[in-house]
Amino acid sequence: MSASGDHIRSPAPSAALTAAGVDHVRLSYHYLDSRDVEGYLSLLSERVWIRYPDADPVHGHAQAAEFHGTQSRLSGTHTLYQVFGQASHIVAIGRLIRTSSARGTTGAPADVDFADVFVLDSDGLILGQRRFLH
Repeated sequence: MSASGDHIRSPAPSAALTAAGVDHVRLSYHYLDSRDVEGYLSLLSERVWIRYPDADPVHGHAQAAEFHGTQSRLSGTHTLYQVFGQASHIVAIGRLIRTSSARGTTGAPADVDFADVFVLDSDGLILGQRRFLH
């Protein structure tokens, strides 16, 4: 380290938290699309809460595993357009293209635009998620 202060500094905690959160959010969609519920759960805080339209609120790992493991209407592929954040909040905007089995059981449209708002805990794990559909 030089005396002039020309040294490499670590990012501020909020910047590091945001960067980790963006990575975790992107990876969460990969795990969900792969139907890897265990991988998905590894990104969640034990105190996680999830709110999707037309679904009961989810609280904790066990309910999150059940929700994403059994909800055929959620099956499909996520295409992410943007993922960005500030401090402990991350937003993902994208499109969910549902599988034919998911469309057939609910009469849901083949694809839908979404915005997911995430809240991170102090370790960068996903503490909360709320989905908005368009």
